[in-house]
Amino acid sequence: EDEQVWTKPESCSVQVSVDSEPLLRDYAYPDGAVAPYIVDTGFRFPAPIGDSEVVLRYRGCRVEDEERVSVEASTGLRIEEDQVHELRFDGSSVSVMAPVPNEVITLEDVYEAVTREAGGK
Repeated sequence: EDEQVWTKPESCSVQVSVDSEPLLRDYAYPDGAVAPYIVDTGFRFPAPIGDSEVVLRYRGCRVEDEERVSVEASTGLRIEEDQVHELRFDGSSVSVMAPVPNEVITLEDVYEAVTREAGGK
């Protein structure tokens, strides 16, 4: 079995697709002194409700034969209305955490929390 070799670039990219539809692509910034490096980041975005195949692509951190390659993992997921679904990627597989209620926070909520005044006035 070939040994996995990782390099620590300035940034990598993360792409999430649901049922072959790319919904998110953004940069991720690896951290740590030795491989495998950790990317402690997260993204929230809307996705269609129902049974779906979620694919996560992590590009630019693994090196094989002196070239950067992609790491891809997928999982089935039932996306539920008004729920936040957390996926965790460990470099080879995706884990699905239990969904939690989606709490909507408005700018008025933030204002009240910061100023302790109701109504944003």
